[in-house]
Amino acid sequence: MSEPLLPNGFEDLEPFVETWAKSDFAARYQARINSTMPQIKTFYETMMQAMERCATHLEAVAVGEMSPADRRLLYLTYAAMNVSPAVELYQQPDVWLGFEAHRLQLIDHIGTAVP
Repeated sequence: MSEPLLPNGFEDLEPFVETWAKSDFAARYQARINSTMPQIKTFYETMMQAMERCATHLEAVAVGEMSPADRRLLYLTYAAMNVSPAVELYQQPDVWLGFEAHRLQLIDHIGTAVP
């Protein structure tokens, strides 16, 4: 039997795991700018409806004791926060009147640049 993608009760979010459950900000940002607005809006709206459920589940799990399924759920919540400006402010995947994403060098950890 294979390990579940997400904890029990979150099967409705499984279609988003491959694209959005990324462990670092740079990967989540790339997913955002490489997605269409309909894809982003679908993800965002689904996650906003599930956010309280996600928070309740994640609050009950110690960070050091998270299963891979719990971590993927956590990463989905991070991604929902990452796409919220695209939906709520910009109405497009990237920042308008800002630097193009390929010109930014994101830092994922202090002292470590992400290519």
